[in-house]
Amino acid sequence: WISMTMPDSGPPPGGGEMPPPGGGPESGMVIEIQDVQDDEGTPQMTQEEVAAGEHVTFSGTLRCDSYSGGLILRVTKAPSGGGDAGDSDESDFITQHPLSGPGAFSLALPKTDDMLILEVLADANGDGKPTIGERFAIYMLTGEMSPSKDRSMDLKIGI
Repeated sequence: WISMTMPDSGPPPGGGEMPPPGGGPESGMVIEIQDVQDDEGTPQMTQEEVAAGEHVTFSGTLRCDSYSGGLILRVTKAPSGGGDAGDSDESDFITQHPLSGPGAFSLALPKTDDMLILEVLADANGDGKPTIGERFAIYMLTGEMSPSKDRSMDLKIGI
């Protein structure tokens, strides 16, 4: 699970530069990570395993004017019963796909009518997992963004 709060404009712990937060309908909700478990877990499936089964493809472009470092696209099941989006456990972590930075992407998702959450993690320290002080944007994959068919999208992130 990840504990999260809305970010302030301060630098992440341990130094380094992090862009100012953004957010809104076009860019998703932006969150700063405040706490993580020692073992953030591994996804249920690799991208190759997802693509080998019944799946859909989300592709498009991630745009970010304030961050150019590595990104990780993470997909989790939406919490049931009113939990917070970041309070998922390891069994809810479906798949992930690293990117070297903003730009074109293609992500395989299990085909479903269930609501999923797409997290775009700014992996500022390059360790491949959420870390205290890093930021991520959250997109609820439902309705027009439901993973029930292939989709093309242009996402602007303000992380």
